[in-house]
Amino acid sequence: MNGNHGYWAWDTDSGLSLGRPAASLLGYQDGHPIEPHPQAWTGLVHPADRYGVFRAWTQYRRGHTAAFACDVRLRNGDGAWMPAHVSGDIVTVHGDGRPRQVVGALTLITDRDEAGPWESRARRTEGIGALCGGLLHDLSTPVHYIGGNLDFLKTMYEPLAPLLALCAPACEALHAASSDQELARRFAAAVEAADLGYTALEMPRAMEDSVEGVARIGEMLRAMKEFLHPSQDEGGGVHINHLIDTTVTVARPQWRHAASVVTALDADLPPVACRADDVQQIVLTLLLHAVQDIRGTQAASPRPSSGALDTITITTRAVDGAAE
Repeated sequence: MNGNHGYWAWDTDSGLSLGRPAASLLGYQDGHPIEPHPQAWTGLVHPADRYGVFRAWTQYRRGHTAAFACDVRLRNGDGAWMPAHVSGDIVTVHGDGRPRQVVGALTLITDRDEAGPWESRARRTEGIGALCGGLLHDLSTPVHYIGGNLDFLKTMYEPLAPLLALCAPACEALHAASSDQELARRFAAAVEAADLGYTALEMPRAMEDSVEGVARIGEMLRAMKEFLHPSQDEGGGVHINHLIDTTVTVARPQWRHAASVVTALDADLPPVACRADDVQQIVLTLLLHAVQDIRGTQAASPRPSSGALDTITITTRAVDGAAE
């Protein structure tokens, strides 16, 4: 593979540093400052590639791979995305086993034969996102129709409920007083076949469940649409709480059988100046990794089927003019 090489080192106590070749390759001056936390490193990685980075790191930490390695797009000094291969190894650890120092290599992919398939996958991912957006829009219309029809049926049933309740006593009265016993017999047979008591009890429940189900589908569709096309900060800021709610809703199929998710979101949190898709990807990655860790714990120590699910709590608050 043709390309340019550099190195990087991460001391978990002091932060990440790019070696001179790596910083130069990415168009940064020597000593490019990066804050001492993992999010600063992921800030250099394209949002669509971050989950792959976290997954590769997790697989390495759990001993599933011999080294940390992944292909990513990195933001260079001009703000453009450059395809690269990143690899690394843990060289020292803290007393509790946590990584202390990690060193690795960075190789920019400049060979078109190497970059071609990678770029093709990126374009395919973008195409799938556009396709899903159109599909969600098309699904919203029939869901809206179904919801409207269920509301109509629910409204129409309400005045019918007292009429159904009168059918049984009316049947008895008709049988006792009517001279047309054939009519009374047919009416009684129809009432018995309809099982009106069961119908009067279960029909409202069925309609309530259906209305709730359609509402949930609509909520999922809206959340997916916003997740695929998040509103970016255009001077007014991003509403982090809404972004978290949307992400939790979209990820529900991933966590609902493994854990319960609780949100404690500061209602007074002001809009934040940021890129919504970046924050969204971080929230999704943290949530999916929490679920992955819970599943691993559950596999190691299975609980009784009646046991309560683990809880993942997401909290926001305003701290010194910033959002935490």
